[in-house]
Amino acid sequence: FQFLSQPPGALSDYWYVAEQINPVTESIGATFQAGQRVASYAAGGTGIELGWGSPTSNARTLADVSDPGAANPPSGSTTIWGESFKKYFGIP
Repeated sequence: FQFLSQPPGALSDYWYVAEQINPVTESIGATFQAGQRVASYAAGGTGIELGWGSPTSNARTLADVSDPGAANPPSGSTTIWGESFKKYFGIP
């Protein structure tokens, strides 16, 4: 997804959600209002992944583009991209 304009303090004007998620639409250029549902959880699975998206590729995360070696950290560890995303959206 792309913000209409990059929010102050955001590392990217793109964000993504993946794994066990069903998008409301797959139409490129669809616009959503603040608070509008963009996707719903699948009926089953192990969880979802979300974070800053790459401005240069719809198939890569900002972490993967910025530092491929650190894009897949060990389970339980943190990254600057993940911590930034959590802070920006108020995720504990």
